Amino acid sequence: MERYKDIDGDSGVTGFEIGNDYIKVWFNNDWYRYTYASAGSQNIEQMKKLEWRVTRKKQIYQLYHNLLKDIKPVRLIDTNLFWKQSTRSRQLLG
Repeated sequence: MERYKDIDGDSGVTGFEIGNDYIKVWFNNDWYRYTYASAGSQNIEQMKKLEWRVTRKKQIYQLYHNLLKDIKPVRLIDTNLFWKQSTRSRQLLG
């Protein structure tokens, strides 16, 4: 089981395990196994990619920020890159 980094502490998820055709999610007092059969293969495959996508988007933001920070007409939105996942991402995981 990999520990889930719930930065704001409101998801109830404590860990997860990714298998070939499932994602097992541990909550405070229980766990649930999302499978191809229960959640659909496309949904499971999307959930498997979430961490990579979040990491990649953070990298892209940093690149834009570093390249554009000195151009006065350009103003980037302040972004907390250390916040783990959106509420929607957490809902997909349970």
